[in-house]
Amino acid sequence: MPHPTWSRAAVNAMEHLYTANWRWAAIAAHVSAVDGVQRNANACRKKAQACGITLPERHATALQVGRFDDDLADLMVLDYSVPRMCRELERQHGRAFGPSYVWQRLTKIGGSAYHAWRLRAAERHSRGLTGIVRKGQGRKVA
Repeated sequence: MPHPTWSRAAVNAMEHLYTANWRWAAIAAHVSAVDGVQRNANACRKKAQACGITLPERHATALQVGRFDDDLADLMVLDYSVPRMCRELERQHGRAFGPSYVWQRLTKIGGSAYHAWRLRAAERHSRGLTGIVRKGQGRKVA
């Protein structure tokens, strides 16, 4: 089944919304309303790539550049664990961050802050285990 053609108004709307930093799902909803053809986020993304509208710095590979290194350095000073760093970055920046990305950037940052953070790993781990009852250390059952 052939895909419906894109009207010039729909392409223009997509370009304007993309440059305004809208998310693909929101762009798809608005573009669908322009010409009455239901389009999903992936269709809009592929059409934008085909038209040359997309910007490389907005791709997922842009995470490798180190835009978030200052935030990660601050989180190391605050003695956050890697999962907590991921959650905090997601909260601050509104996008998903995986533990592998965080570990990669932490090792690239390096320096004395990273080494001090690594030395405090056992303390962080023990703080995370407070309240957990290990086998044989719980209450006696009467």
